Amino acid sequence: MTLYEKIISLVFLSLFFVPLSVFGAISFEYKADIGSGSSGSVTPGTFSNGLAVVALRGDSDTVTAVTVDGVSASLVQTGTCSGCVNVSVWSAPIGDVSGSVSWTVTGAHAYESAIFFYSGVDQTVPIEFSHERAFLSSNSPSMSVTSSSTGSWAFVSNDINGACAPTGGTNITRRYNTSSWNPIFFADSNGTLTEDVSFTQTMTSSCSQNWYVVQGIISASTGGGGGSGTSTVATSSADTNALAYGIAWILFFLSMVFTGFIWNKV
Repeated sequence: MTLYEKIISLVFLSLFFVPLSVFGAISFEYKADIGSGSSGSVTPGTFSNGLAVVALRGDSDTVTAVTVDGVSASLVQTGTCSGCVNVSVWSAPIGDVSGSVSWTVTGAHAYESAIFFYSGVDQTVPIEFSHERAFLSSNSPSMSVTSSSTGSWAFVSNDINGACAPTGGTNITRRYNTSSWNPIFFADSNGTLTEDVSFTQTMTSSCSQNWYVVQGIISASTGGGGGSGTSTVATSSADTNALAYGIAWILFFLSMVFTGFIWNKV
């Protein structure tokens, strides 16, 4: 085999990484309490295609702006339930992350607030879809979403008005208040949703009480489509990556065939 043939075969073999580079995987990276402060900094690590999600609580809806690493965050959802405090969730696509990341919050919020970092997230449409709902006298509220893009994750954030804290849940991995179930928590699916298949997250408690719950879809770095959900009126627009995904794996298959042919000529 000539040097030229070896180079060509290695180039085609490298197409194995096309599906990985085109379809990045979401990962949870870091969580930090931010309390009731108006600014601060954290060191979440080094990763690419970062997303910061900020979950805030306050006696009223007074937060008007959030920035993370100099990026103005978008309000995902805000609201409350009877007897609950106000909950607001913000998101900011922050690109490649390395070293210290600063944050600011304009407006009053309570001490049970936190910032969460994810990698492998679409930087144009980081939150594919979100919705919210106030539940009355429930001990197991559920929220469902359907993603129309590849590799998405789901998250929930909540507040309650009752005396009993949440005791468990389905399809959720806690990222806030991980050692015990307190009135507010933030959790995610810790894994990808199946495209165009409804995904339900349920929270449970030992007594019936009022809940306010925000649920959303985090888009993978493939690019976000429009998701949908139940429990509120929602709109959606489909934007799947099936064609690109299929092309990527066809290229991979052809690269393996070509590489095998070349190396068998030795």
